[in-house]
Amino acid sequence: MRKAMPNLTDLDARYNPLTDAKNYRTVMLRRLTRLVRLDDTLVSDAERAEAAGEGAAITSEMIKRNSFSLKRARWSLVGRRGESESWTTESGWEGRVEELVLDHLNIRKLNGLSALVNLRSLSLSDNDITAITGLEKCPLLEELVLEENRVTKIDGIGHLQHLRRLDLGKNCISRASSLDGLTALRQLSLEDNEIDSLAMFSCLSSLLELYLGNNKVSNLREVRIFVVLKRRHATPNPPLRFPSSRTFRSSSSSTSAATPLRPWPTTASTPSSTSAS
Repeated sequence: MRKAMPNLTDLDARYNPLTDAKNYRTVMLRRLTRLVRLDDTLVSDAERAEAAGEGAAITSEMIKRNSFSLKRARWSLVGRRGESESWTTESGWEGRVEELVLDHLNIRKLNGLSALVNLRSLSLSDNDITAITGLEKCPLLEELVLEENRVTKIDGIGHLQHLRRLDLGKNCISRASSLDGLTALRQLSLEDNEIDSLAMFSCLSSLLELYLGNNKVSNLREVRIFVVLKRRHATPNPPLRFPSSRTFRSSSSSTSAATPLRPWPTTASTPSSTSAS
């Protein structure tokens, strides 16, 4: 739209799915800079200034304020700094950072992380990131949280051989590539995305937990078969499971209610004997 109508001044996109996207108005004003009215509402000076801004960049000071030299209790955001903050004044302090929490900071691009060679956990929830980049120098990463961003494709993480937990819920993901290098991945969260098939995840042989609520996988049978294949190819690991607290929503269902995924039976079964429910 920006290329076809760069001088557009009035746009009404109400009742279209794109209006549900994260930071919809800000993104539209950033791309269509001449808009005066959007969805029958005048564009304010404050909105225009916010859209024109570059967003927060990951700086050295930001890393100092939000990093930990000793990783906190795994799976928990409740903990304390492992050492006094004075360690960030020492030469080479970046190499001691093991955990970094940069949530809710309006970050648009992953950069400035190349010195964090011992980083184990990185959280960037609720930002404005569109692509997974800049992690080439963080090979020891075990946990990566990018929930509630604007990522459209899972890419740029194939080298993270130690990654165990990946959270990409509430994005715009429909594609994935180069996942075969994620040999240690155990938990993958992909709720509220645009995924319509599980084929792209078939290479994740170590996966134990998969969260898929509110996607576009229309064939529940495909989900069941995926579970069986994981059981076969992940031996001696436990079978992949869908925790009972989450639900799978089938877009082909005639009702809007979510269908809970029951625990997979402990007896062996085959794809041919599995039926969709």
